[in-house]
Amino acid sequence: MALDTSDYQLVWQGLGQGLRVLVLKKRRDERTFLEEMAADPRRRDETGGIVRALRRLLQNGVDWGFESGTLKFLQGTTDIALYELKAKAQTYRVMTYVHGGKVRSPILLCAFRAHQSKQAGGILKQDRERGEELARIARNLMLAEEKGDQSD
Repeated sequence: MALDTSDYQLVWQGLGQGLRVLVLKKRRDERTFLEEMAADPRRRDETGGIVRALRRLLQNGVDWGFESGTLKFLQGTTDIALYELKAKAQTYRVMTYVHGGKVRSPILLCAFRAHQSKQAGGILKQDRERGEELARIARNLMLAEEKGDQSD
């Protein structure tokens, strides 16, 4: 079954220090989930922690993310590379798809509250299902973009 990707787009999110990351965003939304978090005074500190973790990940690479535990593979997903981006000592985590093209690229999907459940590493079932669906959408958008680049 093909997922409808028409409601979503991949956008570049600046992180300062000349770094940027791809973020999955609904077309109708003005801001990415990270921008929404940064605009919320109650979540601003959480956003800062996520951005610091992302900067380290982008500077050191995806392999470093795996080795350091910053990117944790979510077991059970066999058709997509779904990870949890962990910012140390932060409540919010980020569902992250790692696209395996020429350069492995992390794509941010959505934020979720960690440790809300004892099962599946503290990730609620609905958060995990949402992450899986968004990862498949991101994968399809990346594949369509790669296919378009090859036909130019």
